Amino acid sequence: MVDINYERIPAHMQPAAQRYIEDGIKPGGFLYAVLTNNLKAVFGQADETNKAHLQDWVYWLHWDIPSDSQGSEAKVDAWIKRGGLKGMNPEGSQ
Repeated sequence: MVDINYERIPAHMQPAAQRYIEDGIKPGGFLYAVLTNNLKAVFGQADETNKAHLQDWVYWLHWDIPSDSQGSEAKVDAWIKRGGLKGMNPEGSQ
């Protein structure tokens, strides 16, 4: 089982992050930009809360989520296509 700490990131973003990581559901613009390492889009789409927590986002990316779930559009799109963590284990247990 993979233990993801969603509490490191702003509360209003936790459900979308969890859906992406666990089920491979494509996130909205800001989270997609974070995951694909698109700094320009991150700043362009971040709300004030997310701007204040950019360091937390970086920490979360580095320490909490699988490396193959983030870093480029190709990696994120492959994660979505696979169905996230559940797609890695079709029985649904992690």
